[in-house]
Amino acid sequence: GVFMYSKDEGYIVGESGTVLKIGSARL
Repeated sequence: GVFMYSKDEGYIVGESGTVLKIGSARL
């Protein structure tokens, strides 16, 4: 599907609203 990536915040928001932390040092 289509994903929204925010470089500033470091997360990806999926179509279903799932948030995947990727570029963050904090979990």
